[in-house]
Amino acid sequence: MGAALRSLTLDFEAWTFEDRRQALAAQGRLVAVPVTGQDQSGQPWASPWGQGAGTVAIVDFIYTRCETVCTALGGTYAQMQAAWLEQTPAPSLQLVSISFDDRDDVAALGQYARLHRAIPGLWQVVRLDRRADRQALLRALGVVAIPDGLGGYTHNGALHVVDGEGHVQGLFDYADWREALALARRLGART
Repeated sequence: MGAALRSLTLDFEAWTFEDRRQALAAQGRLVAVPVTGQDQSGQPWASPWGQGAGTVAIVDFIYTRCETVCTALGGTYAQMQAAWLEQTPAPSLQLVSISFDDRDDVAALGQYARLHRAIPGLWQVVRLDRRADRQALLRALGVVAIPDGLGGYTHNGALHVVDGEGHVQGLFDYADWREALALARRLGART
């Protein structure tokens, strides 16, 4: 029992699930698996991570009918997009919102993107092609989405700064988007 507790808490350092995710990210142990899907325009999309160095993505996980966390995340992404455009855009940076809901089709993605004024090429709102890929990505990054019994989900909502190799270089609360964007810009400048 003690060994299991020690393992789950990362040597008694992480007592909450988010503490554990932060610690795993700091250790380089949160790694996004490559995935493919469709964006808000119905175009094929492939994750920029897993394709080698050269790209940095800020990734969140949403479902389009969400009126709480996902709406806040959409507003946060709109602010990041505006801040990115005010500066000299880093060509290696991508904003990516990934739906974890099977019911989100391209029309729903497009509506979410329009609502938050996502500019294609800067901010991709995507659904993944295969449920197994979506589950593997959620599991790899420690993202939890639990059906709430009312047609929605209870889920964690963080900004994941992911490098071109798939390593999560930072996890940020959506209120800390400026720090996430600054880290992504620094990482992008290194490539």
